[in-house]
Amino acid sequence: MLLRHLLLYFLLVFVLLIATLFYSRDLGSSSSSIDDINDSDGPPQERPPGRETAKKNNDKAGGRRRKAGEIYSTRKIRPASPSLETVVRFLTDLAKTPPDRLRNEVLGGGGGGGGAGDGEEDRGEDPFMLRELEAGRCPWRGAEATTRGAEESVVEWLPPRPFDSMDIARAYRDEERTAVIWYEHLSKAGGTTFCSLAQSNMKRSRVPKYHCMPRKGKLMDGRVGSWTNEEFVTHLGEKGHGIVSNEWDPFSLEKLKLSRRRLDGGEPTKEDERTTGDPRALFVTTLRDPLDRLLSVYTFFALTTTEKWREKNNSEAPTFHEWISNNQKRLGNYKVGTKVVFRCNTARYNHIVWRFSGGMESSPLPKKGRGHQRKDASTWEESFEIAIRALSQHDLILPMDIMSGEGLGKAALHDLLGWDDFKASGRAMVGDKEGGHVVTFGGIKNSNARAYFGEEEFRQLWEENWLDNILYLWCRAVFLVRLHCKDVLAE
Repeated sequence: MLLRHLLLYFLLVFVLLIATLFYSRDLGSSSSSIDDINDSDGPPQERPPGRETAKKNNDKAGGRRRKAGEIYSTRKIRPASPSLETVVRFLTDLAKTPPDRLRNEVLGGGGGGGGAGDGEEDRGEDPFMLRELEAGRCPWRGAEATTRGAEESVVEWLPPRPFDSMDIARAYRDEERTAVIWYEHLSKAGGTTFCSLAQSNMKRSRVPKYHCMPRKGKLMDGRVGSWTNEEFVTHLGEKGHGIVSNEWDPFSLEKLKLSRRRLDGGEPTKEDERTTGDPRALFVTTLRDPLDRLLSVYTFFALTTTEKWREKNNSEAPTFHEWISNNQKRLGNYKVGTKVVFRCNTARYNHIVWRFSGGMESSPLPKKGRGHQRKDASTWEESFEIAIRALSQHDLILPMDIMSGEGLGKAALHDLLGWDDFKASGRAMVGDKEGGHVVTFGGIKNSNARAYFGEEEFRQLWEENWLDNILYLWCRAVFLVRLHCKDVLAE
């Protein structure tokens, strides 16, 4: 009898165990099925917008607060192909847009520190989605820009990061002598500030004393932009500099080989591997609204630096257009690496194109009347494409107003270069040393071209510098995408 009761007891326990196991498995299946609602293929939702749809609705695409109970995932974005053909075609098509439509309808009127307009409402069709990006929002994050499950979308104008960019930046941050900053300094676009920050964050021996420009012989500014790669590598081996700055000559396309980079965006070949070695270069530049920069160049070189001479000689200052015209007439005498009329290049129209195309003579100048360049693309298309490709190989292109402002610029410099001291130091300078915004002479001035010029005069200048306006807004958008869309950017 006792044995029978024991058997019945163990049987009952066994049955209860089996029942418990089945019940637990059913609960797990139910819990998993809730998660599967978000990940299953299921009935398709409305597809997220492509570039055209997003362009029309980009005031809704990002930054919206999620409603209670709403379930959605973030859409992944991917840069264009490494060949950069898509990026070149996108920007060239923009450049061929009729000038009135380009300025008023597509890019939004120009002017102001942000480049495209004075406010969010002045963005036109906003092909670079700057309305959202300037507000700190990623346009591809939000209910209208997403679908169930992550879906990647190619951004036609977004170039991939340059080859080995993160690895070279790591080597620089670790203070290895295998990495050097090549800073491309456009006059009156934040170069003095950038060099002062380098002096605040780098060992004194690693920074050339004269505005980060290395010496050559008796020349304080050795014009590093004119050096061969062999001369450059030899100099760094002897001096140990960790940064150099090129201000007066065009960007040396040959220097891309130092980092095994190619204008066609391709992977380095075996020949590239054999002909390049240490040090590798991190390419950095700062850009400014093209018309604001032109006005600032005029104010500095034509007015501020000549004030005492004009007073002594009882001479009147030239007007803006007189000064521009006088400098452009002398451009034919310019020679790379010399002091012959080297400052005249600061007055070039479409200076960004000239600079980053390696100084191509086909870069457009306003000689035949407004608008002639667009009718004959042969006068600008090749240099424009090379400039696009060269800028795409830069590790950081920092808009000047963002660099000298709070937050975003400092975060970018910290992430790439490891800099964390943003007080200006170095040579005698004036300006906001605590805030890190300084100039060499005459004080900081607000060069707002839109406020300075009359409406018709501003329109004409904007249209004559249309290529630079496109490149500036594009570079600004690329910087902001990489900053605000890190979590959705697949690179």
